[in-house]
Amino acid sequence: MPGFALPQFGEEFRASLDPFVALTVAATATTRVKLGSNVLVAAWYPPVQLARQLTSIAGISGGRLLPGFGICWSPEEYQTAGAPFRRRGAQLDEALDVLEVLWTTNPVVHHVDALKWQRIVIDEPARAAGRDPQAIHTYVRVNVAAGIGIEQVAATIETLADHGFPAVFVDLMFVVSGTDAHLEWVERLLAQ
Repeated sequence: MPGFALPQFGEEFRASLDPFVALTVAATATTRVKLGSNVLVAAWYPPVQLARQLTSIAGISGGRLLPGFGICWSPEEYQTAGAPFRRRGAQLDEALDVLEVLWTTNPVVHHVDALKWQRIVIDEPARAAGRDPQAIHTYVRVNVAAGIGIEQVAATIETLADHGFPAVFVDLMFVVSGTDAHLEWVERLLAQ
């Protein structure tokens, strides 16, 4: 892991807790108060991970979560988080769009441009560490929702391949159960 130096800020900046841990503890220790954060810097987290963490806290708290999102002013904190500082406003806009889709749409359609942005988040630190980004393979997980047809999954896989993401993992957890059913579904998918 490449070395980094934490920025020199006052002690008040060094005493903050991880917001997800703090909110989870507060959710389990209270029953009525609303739970929120000063600023969650969305660009520091992959949007799907962020959505999952916030959804979990909202569920544990019975819907009392009111997260606040922002972009942060410190380039050093972005560097420490491994996120690019230059496009932080656009990253926040995109993260909010992705969160909205994740929370309101079923099934979720994930645009390939967002995957390319996530790949940049991997490539830049790899280069900074002297590693060849091309040596770090990308595998896209395709979670298939109940009722989604094989043709739609095949089209998604084709679109991903056309945009530079040929390696996929297809999760059939909500579609079929049992080894024989999985194998039959995969055979039909491969025939596409």
